[in-house]
Amino acid sequence: MKKLLPITALLWLGSLCGAAENPVASRVAFDAELLRQGIFTYQLSVEGKPVGTAKIEIRRLPSGEYRIQSDAEDFGQRWSSTLKRDFTPLAAELHMPTRKIPYHMSLRYSGKRVMGEEVRGDAKTPVAAPLSGQVIDQRVDWAAMMAAVVPASGVRFGVFDPGSAISPVEGSRKPAEPIDSVMGKQNAIALHYTIRKTDHEENYVVYATESLPRVMLREDMPNDLVATLIAIEN
Repeated sequence: MKKLLPITALLWLGSLCGAAENPVASRVAFDAELLRQGIFTYQLSVEGKPVGTAKIEIRRLPSGEYRIQSDAEDFGQRWSSTLKRDFTPLAAELHMPTRKIPYHMSLRYSGKRVMGEEVRGDAKTPVAAPLSGQVIDQRVDWAAMMAAVVPASGVRFGVFDPGSAISPVEGSRKPAEPIDSVMGKQNAIALHYTIRKTDHEENYVVYATESLPRVMLREDMPNDLVATLIAIEN
């Protein structure tokens, strides 16, 4: 889908990043029921120039758990994250088969531990790490912000990825403003959040419908990467 994606595109599609510690002080109330189910197609652009598309699917499973998955075929990347209604992580997968060295990652979360493996070509690396504080799977940080009850003081939680262990996240919500979208003009809340890595910070803004169930209309990411909703399928 591109010659070379900025690193933020890889992060958004589920790839790896650097390490940090998690200073979570209190639990955030997440509720996946606040998210609209369906298949959502996003145009990705950098500095206003299209670089490809990605589909994201959100579904409630018969078990009552949720699965959020993305397929960016042109980028050769797909991922999935399975979680409880309160965003407690259960499992995650990431596939990048078209890389020069193909990559695959699988994670299984259980209580205060996560286990799994990373596979680069023929080389397998086990993943085993403790989890402290309130931690969600990194692939769904944007969805968690939409599903969070965000008080005036903001929210704090952690995200996990094998390449970074636990990275702390701080987020806040801004008042709703009208925004033009494929759904027509919508009152959109702006959800600002920062992921703090050991050597840098990453700032994101998710624009989501104020009305429920929520839909992500746009996300602004570092390096001028923008994801804009262009189609919805139920």
